[in-house]
Amino acid sequence: MKVAKIFFLVLLSVCMFDEIQSQSQKKTKTKKVLSYKLNELMPTVYITFEKYETFVYERTRESFDMILLRVHNNSKGTVSFSSYDGSLSPSGKTTLHYRAENVPISSNQSSRNNEKVSQGVPDSDVFNELKVKSGKSFLFVVFKDDLEKGKRIKVQFSYPWEDSFSAFLGEEPEHIVYFYASDM
Repeated sequence: MKVAKIFFLVLLSVCMFDEIQSQSQKKTKTKKVLSYKLNELMPTVYITFEKYETFVYERTRESFDMILLRVHNNSKGTVSFSSYDGSLSPSGKTTLHYRAENVPISSNQSSRNNEKVSQGVPDSDVFNELKVKSGKSFLFVVFKDDLEKGKRIKVQFSYPWEDSFSAFLGEEPEHIVYFYASDM
């Protein structure tokens, strides 16, 4: 009788262990990982090179060497950028507000000291909010000089749950996408 009880308890333990393991595997198989990205291999926002182009500023007849870049929204929501309309730009095209800077040589070197503010238009405190929908992209221009060897640009953006005006004024977390001259 004692052997039968032990056999029964061992059998019951094996069955319970098997059932627990089976339920655990089912939970693992049905668990979905939530992602905010459309393409998991790319960042939520990224910039690609399009082409070099020379523009003639109609007001002064001066020519400018420019670079056309494309900012991509790889998120499941709309992202916002600070932009300027083309009326002030030598290219006549809407452009994003960006900062051009030298690439830091080491991780503990700050690029703040040699940062140059440049946005492709004369200094202005007037800007628009440009919204790029999920999966879409936007073509913008930068001065060729701003992406010489050893330089990068950084473009600030905000997510839909943030107040974009406050984000551009530095009152919200800062989200930045970089584009390096070496990426062309």
